[in-house]
Amino acid sequence: MTSDGDGCLTQLDEESYQVVWAIHQPIRSQPHISPKFFTGPNKENVWYLQFRTDTISRRHQESFKRCILELHLFDSKSEEISVYVDFFVTGRPHAVHENDGYPRNVKKGSFALLFNTSDEEIRKAYECSYTNGLKIRCIVAHSRAKSVELSSKRKQVCEHRIIKDLELIKNEAKFSDIELVAKTVKFPAHKIILASRSPVFTAMFENDMQEKLSNTIDIPDIEPDVMIKLLSYIYTDTVEDIEDSIEDLIAAAEKYELEGLKSMCSEVIVEKLDKENVIPSLILADRYRVDDLKKQSLNFIAEHMKSLQKLEGFDTFSSSYPSLLKEILIHVSDKST
Repeated sequence: MTSDGDGCLTQLDEESYQVVWAIHQPIRSQPHISPKFFTGPNKENVWYLQFRTDTISRRHQESFKRCILELHLFDSKSEEISVYVDFFVTGRPHAVHENDGYPRNVKKGSFALLFNTSDEEIRKAYECSYTNGLKIRCIVAHSRAKSVELSSKRKQVCEHRIIKDLELIKNEAKFSDIELVAKTVKFPAHKIILASRSPVFTAMFENDMQEKLSNTIDIPDIEPDVMIKLLSYIYTDTVEDIEDSIEDLIAAAEKYELEGLKSMCSEVIVEKLDKENVIPSLILADRYRVDDLKKQSLNFIAEHMKSLQKLEGFDTFSSSYPSLLKEILIHVSDKST
């Protein structure tokens, strides 16, 4: 049995091992076999990866290419080993397959099937492999705890990659099908993403409203710099320099029913609550129904009521917002009992 390509084994810790296998030859129907690698305290478990493709023909249907990756237990002191496998396959620039770890029982002299697929992206990667090579990274863990930890890290990487991809879609305006207009500034966007994030946009696009027919949404009450941050949240669930426009973002979140954006803004304000800003924060929370911010503001006021009453402007607040004053007094009373 001869191997194809280069292999590199890294022991991540006493229970998990990572092998990276690069196939430099063109992909073919005959199996590609990785160099052997070893796991276990005394390197008693001998493994190799096998990768191959074949073509499936069906009567009256087009044939399609199937791609198969297997983890073989070549030799071991044990007749059967249970392992958790996490793998990633790529043929640049295409990332073609990945899978979170789950238990596989592998008998000596046999193998565990990692994937068997006819995915279109994998076909593209194989075409790329003629010039760029195909790389397979496989992590073998002998404990579930370690597998969960590795899978969690992989999940974070995937989430980061998804955010970056959506940010690219937003910035390049590829396949945009609607424009948001804020104070004459136009922002290309995608109905499917807007609707998936906001029930207000969903209602617009489901009904025969002017916005649906014209593919333009005029938003005169949101400044362009705020719209940039709003779209960043809608596409990527992140907002840079959120404090610069936090009140306007809360107003926009209320308008488009973006509860996650409200919570994000609320957390920032709550972290910096003090005697100078707690009353304005309470007014803001009440106006835009930011429940957690209102609760935290009331708690802060109840703890510092005596000193707050001495501040300039408290009397004006009391006369301008009698219903909020009543809530404060009730909250103070509840705290004292």
